[in-house]
Amino acid sequence: MVCTDNKNLASSIKLLKDHGLDIKANEYYTHSVIGFNYRMTNISAAIGLAQMESINEIIENKREIANFYISDLDSLKNITFQHVEENVFSTYWLCSLVCSSYEERNGLAKFLKEYGVDSRPFFVPLNELEIYKKQN
Repeated sequence: MVCTDNKNLASSIKLLKDHGLDIKANEYYTHSVIGFNYRMTNISAAIGLAQMESINEIIENKREIANFYISDLDSLKNITFQHVEENVFSTYWLCSLVCSSYEERNGLAKFLKEYGVDSRPFFVPLNELEIYKKQN
């Protein structure tokens, strides 16, 4: 879901989310840009609207959890939390950190799991995936 009060940005997003289909074009199924299928399902929209009713509490809860992790795990050596600039208000969709090695990452994940805290490795950069290494 994207919320904005910028009319130009909203128009661009609407265009891109439906394969670039230009609804103002004279001919139906005219695509003025290369777009994507980012149309939201009805159930996703209903959930999103319901969550908007308590968005401030949801964000505050995520920020409290992230701050708890940061303060309690900050003393561990060889980990670095994602840097958040001073002028940025992070909602902490993910509370991410970097470990100095796979062994430390796996050990931390095991430790967290013992306390009921789910964790997972983050996404692999696309340029490091084998399928893209083979491309010319």
